[in-house]
Amino acid sequence: MVNTYLREQRIYACTLLRYQGCFVIRAVQLNVITLFLHMHITTTKYNFKNYRSKLLLVIFTIILAYIVLLPLFVYSKWRKYIYADTSAIPHYHVAMVLGAGVGPDGEPLDMLQDRLDSAADLYESGTVDKLLVTGDNRVSHYNEPQAMINYLTEKRNIPLDDIIPDYAGRRTYDSCARAKRIFGLDEVLIISQGYHLPRALMLCNTLGVDAKGVSATRRSKYQNMAYFQARELGAIHKSLIDLYLWAPDYVGGEKIEVE
Repeated sequence: MVNTYLREQRIYACTLLRYQGCFVIRAVQLNVITLFLHMHITTTKYNFKNYRSKLLLVIFTIILAYIVLLPLFVYSKWRKYIYADTSAIPHYHVAMVLGAGVGPDGEPLDMLQDRLDSAADLYESGTVDKLLVTGDNRVSHYNEPQAMINYLTEKRNIPLDDIIPDYAGRRTYDSCARAKRIFGLDEVLIISQGYHLPRALMLCNTLGVDAKGVSATRRSKYQNMAYFQARELGAIHKSLIDLYLWAPDYVGGEKIEVE
């Protein structure tokens, strides 16, 4: 498990740098074109045009630095909260399994299957007592938590009494907020793939839940993996806006006690 996790982190770091590198190249090209156009529009007001070109270049540079460096900072800071070795994980009362998609047949997709299998292994080893399965159920024909419950009870024989469903975990932010404010949890072990864990850990810890993570990556390739990794970059920026600028609404309700 140690080698698998470390290899996953190296692969994701390289992918992150590749996406960021492509963005940098495009942004630099845009800066050069902008500067060129402004310097050749007129000669009568060249000083003003030159000043405006430099100002635009500074603004683009600041935006570029923010967009490029922020995901790297989040990744670097929060990956330290991920257990690299499952044998080193202390006892947790609750592990939170984040939803990751259900197919038309109602079965968890490959990424979610690995999260559930990792959670079941930790439960069977006595590392965790309860499994909080959180996912999207905003429409009647799509129910991630129920699919997760069915998988754990039918294929992994996990007792239903030890599974806690959260039917309103529409986003990672919602899952973390509800873990604290609805389920009253102060500490959780988050189970997800390594590319997703830094953001999930940032959200939960900032929202008041003392969280650590464990990677559920069990295979070298997942369906639509490149899409999910690229999407994660934008999701990091959105999460920071949610945390520090405009807190989004989430489904509330009465508190649910976790025994």
